[in-house]
Amino acid sequence: MLVKTDPRLRLAALLARPTSAASLAFIRIAFGLVVLWEAWRYLDPGHGWVDAYYVEPSLFFGYWPFEWVSPLPAPWIQLVFVALGIAGLAVSTGLFYRVCAPAVFVLLSYIFLLDKTRYLNHWYLMVLLAAVLTVVPAHRFWSLDARRRPELASRSVPLWSIVLVRAQVAVPYIMGGIAKLNSDWLAGRPLGEWVSDDTDFPLIGALFDEGWFVLALAYGALAFDLLVVPLLFTRWGRPVAMGAAVVFHLMNDRLFSIGVFPWMMILATTVLLPSDWPERVIARLRSRPSMASGAFLVGAWIGGVTGARFPGRFMLLPTVVSALGVGLVAFLAIEAWNRSDGGEPALDMGAPPSEGSTRPRARPHRMGREPGSVVVWGLALWIALQVMIPLRHLAIPGDVHWTEEGHRFSWHMKLRDKDAEASYLVAAPSGRTWELDTSMWLTATQERKVAARPDLIVQFAHAIEAEFAAAGHGDVAVTADVRVSLNQREPARLIDPAVDLTGIEYPWTAPAPWILPLDK
Repeated sequence: MLVKTDPRLRLAALLARPTSAASLAFIRIAFGLVVLWEAWRYLDPGHGWVDAYYVEPSLFFGYWPFEWVSPLPAPWIQLVFVALGIAGLAVSTGLFYRVCAPAVFVLLSYIFLLDKTRYLNHWYLMVLLAAVLTVVPAHRFWSLDARRRPELASRSVPLWSIVLVRAQVAVPYIMGGIAKLNSDWLAGRPLGEWVSDDTDFPLIGALFDEGWFVLALAYGALAFDLLVVPLLFTRWGRPVAMGAAVVFHLMNDRLFSIGVFPWMMILATTVLLPSDWPERVIARLRSRPSMASGAFLVGAWIGGVTGARFPGRFMLLPTVVSALGVGLVAFLAIEAWNRSDGGEPALDMGAPPSEGSTRPRARPHRMGREPGSVVVWGLALWIALQVMIPLRHLAIPGDVHWTEEGHRFSWHMKLRDKDAEASYLVAAPSGRTWELDTSMWLTATQERKVAARPDLIVQFAHAIEAEFAAAGHGDVAVTADVRVSLNQREPARLIDPAVDLTGIEYPWTAPAPWILPLDK
């Protein structure tokens, strides 16, 4: 007799199924080291970024509703980055993970929220990954916690933890691809302008001035973003997609100044592979010589040499990541070949824990207040938010790259280039007027960012109003004449120069009528 089962019960049971913890442990190790490296980069005296971004500026642009978050004075702000590095190292080693993982999330979030002009996609992704790693049991395997507490150690984790991290890593790819479906990108803008200055790029730099090649790069990047995730879930697609990911991110590092993002994405992309891939690689390397282990070692050597030279100067993390990425591509190719040649089965997406482990049965979950219900609904809600937030700009009229309404948190990476000039006029009730010298208020980076983004212009106007009121000039009006060139177009007015910006409430909830439309 057939008994019908609630689909939610089946889904909860599936998400509770044990799977290898190796991939999740690798992501924990890699992410912690990236956080450590990023903290060091900010603290490096040669860069001086902590002082330049969080000590020297006199004005900061907060995110609603976190405007109350402000930088600590020196040397406490430097100690925040020191603490971040220490917490990142602890996460990497799996030491006191349940304390240090939330600490990384809190510290990353604090730094991220300090100044909107410092918005970076890779910082946003690090915050999201830190939030996800706070929830999942990434410390059960290959961790000091597992050595300290043997009862905690396990070679398996519930499938939902892998699915959650995979979904988070897949979002920048898929949403980045959807974002590229716009007329400018499909016409090779602004990519053509950017790469035209890099004709010394190895092998292909001489083609960067060719229009057809720029279009090939643009459409290739679009295809990569849209296809890399599904291809990583197929046997023959894995080596192709992983190889494309390594090449794509290496090129991004060489062409653009985007910090740790390329290296973090190469490492993070491995979570889209079968969850036992690290154990398979280690087992191959430990066993008798084979094509798979030989291919990995040769690929790692090639990748290490490439990574050491490609960024233009030797750096340890890029070299190691390049070696791992290329070696893994070679390994995946041999695994796929062995499967097609009748050899040992290739990596399986539903791989159980490695040989020698005990695979417990998944306990059935009842809906309602049981853990299965929490997992299903929590996972669904998180993924839904990660999809809806990047697409929210579609409900707002106008070109998002012009108005900036809905642009942040949407994975619109390297899709717009803006040159802006802005002048601000302050008028007091007495009739006296001032034209502001913005360099007295903003750093050079802040000036460039504020002039091209309407919400920052409004925040700046309110800050000016407060300063003039404190100086005894009463309720002043602030107007701005802002001209912006988007993707090499002729400069045009961004906002209505007659509007008193101090009368605009921030944040606004409807499309702003004072943002002038872009003349295509």
